Amino acid sequence: MPSVHNRVFLGACAIGGILGGSALAYWKPDGPLLGFWLTFALAVGLWISFTSSLDGLRQRAQWLVALNAIVVFFALLTTQIAARRAISAAHLRYEGVLLESVDTFIIGSGEDSVDVRLPTVARDQVPWSVRVAKRAGEWTVAAIAGVEELRIGRHGDDGDFQVSQSAVLTNAGDAAAILDSSGTLVDSIRLTAERDTRALATNDARFSLTPASSALTARYRRGLKNGVALSDLDGPRRTPMAYERFLSSTLGS
Repeated sequence: MPSVHNRVFLGACAIGGILGGSALAYWKPDGPLLGFWLTFALAVGLWISFTSSLDGLRQRAQWLVALNAIVVFFALLTTQIAARRAISAAHLRYEGVLLESVDTFIIGSGEDSVDVRLPTVARDQVPWSVRVAKRAGEWTVAAIAGVEELRIGRHGDDGDFQVSQSAVLTNAGDAAAILDSSGTLVDSIRLTAERDTRALATNDARFSLTPASSALTARYRRGLKNGVALSDLDGPRRTPMAYERFLSSTLGS
């Protein structure tokens, strides 16, 4: 058996090694933890092999086996601690899609030929997709298919938004082209002002921005403020067009 002095020295080395490995695993999880335990086991193993306090191979082997059992136990334990510390420090919850060095990408649902696929919310949902592109340093969003109206605004601000592929008609005579999904011109719409009454006019219809009955003024203006389809506005139509149900009008403040 080793002397009391040597046993105290060996116990102090073991406690120091355990504390050192634990500290390294906690505060420096990406540090040389494996190298530390290998160096510690090698140093103490050499001391046991060459110390004069132990006699014979049997005593040295018993102490080496006990030492290795302790070192392996604490080495595995501190390795788990270091791994958890390293993972928790780098683990982030990211609810979204990370895109890098991309100027154009397509977002959609129910379609296969998209870059970012969103889940469907209903079994009979119509497939839809929009294209996001960066042009001249600015991002633009345009509907491709299955989208009636695409509103763009800041997150958390429901009252301030822009409508993609829209036009702003401010003065009487301002006009905009109406294109179908293939980009073909199907009609034009212009802002008119007659006898202090503003209206939107196409080739075959006129959509009044004031109701035919004054009792509907509040509801009418509320609909225009939130966005209303042209088919819901008062006014004569020679031949109702299909796009009237999908083209909306918004009255600015």
